[in-house]
Amino acid sequence: MYPQQYDLAERELAEELNAAEPAWLVYYRMHGRRFCAIACRDGVADPVLEATDVSELRALMRDAELVRAPAVPPQGRRGW
Repeated sequence: MYPQQYDLAERELAEELNAAEPAWLVYYRMHGRRFCAIACRDGVADPVLEATDVSELRALMRDAELVRAPAVPPQGRRGW
């Protein structure tokens, strides 16, 4: 007898989104029943995201990419 597997459709959706988004690590957290994404590059405003469905997660990912954190703090009057 095989062990029962849960949330197969959600896990498959997370795998598909992970394959489509190379700048993000996407997975489905079964314990919390949430989709999660971790940015794999610098400069993303919010590098760790969670959502209840894939479309919400994708929207959060786009927002995080648009609102980038500054790579370098603002410089003074003289430029240093």
